[in-house]
Amino acid sequence: MRKRLIFAIIFYVTGTLNIIDWYVFWYQNEDLALKSFNLLKVKYIERFPSLLRPLFELNPQPAAIVFILLFLYSAIIFLNEKNLIFKIMGVSSILFLLQNMFSIM
Repeated sequence: MRKRLIFAIIFYVTGTLNIIDWYVFWYQNEDLALKSFNLLKVKYIERFPSLLRPLFELNPQPAAIVFILLFLYSAIIFLNEKNLIFKIMGVSSILFLLQNMFSIM
């Protein structure tokens, strides 16, 4: 496999794990999420090491911007591949990119 394709896969998996982590956390704390989103966000940020917390605390979130760039890179690489699996991953990268853009707003 080419290096850029390997990087695209790593970036895609990293971003996807972040999204899955958020949804799992949301559903585990759904009562808190429905009562106070600010408290939910504080609890979510406290899960991270102190080194990573600034990436999630600020508005707009620097982490979301990083994940947008990771998904953008992945989408470009995957959509240039001929394999159908990579095309599907490219389209899902674009959808995840849009989801992260929405989280910035």
